[in-house]
Amino acid sequence: MPNLYQLVLQLNHAAADAHEYEVAYYLLAAALHAAKTDPQIDAVIQRATEQEAEVDAQPEHPLSKGQAKERGTAQLFRSLAVIAESRRAGKKAHGALKQNRALKRQFDAAHAKGMKALNEGNYEALDEAIKSEGEVVDAQDRLVLEQAGKGQRQKD
Repeated sequence: MPNLYQLVLQLNHAAADAHEYEVAYYLLAAALHAAKTDPQIDAVIQRATEQEAEVDAQPEHPLSKGQAKERGTAQLFRSLAVIAESRRAGKKAHGALKQNRALKRQFDAAHAKGMKALNEGNYEALDEAIKSEGEVVDAQDRLVLEQAGKGQRQKD
């Protein structure tokens, strides 16, 4: 049996094929709520963009960009695509936050080992702790650069 996302998206296709764009919009919004993965969210964005074009090809349709502009509102399918893009970005940011917190715990543990080693005069263990801290800092740096979309930073 197809999952809820697939069922709602199929109904959206049927509504759009029947030129019932108001129904199609709400079904596509429901599909976005049911979407669990980035590819599913991407499919909602794609369908919203396609259905926006279909509606805009009918300038007198109440959901068209021209009609929305006359009312002083945004085109609904465009708004839905923006909401979906925001949701995808929010998921990515949440994942980065989880990774960041895990790295913080790793750094804190390495730092605590290093402080203990320093207090005990165990310089071999201190050296290992400093190396571990450095590895965590490097991983954090990569995460920040990945989120910024810039690749690797040059080392001095």
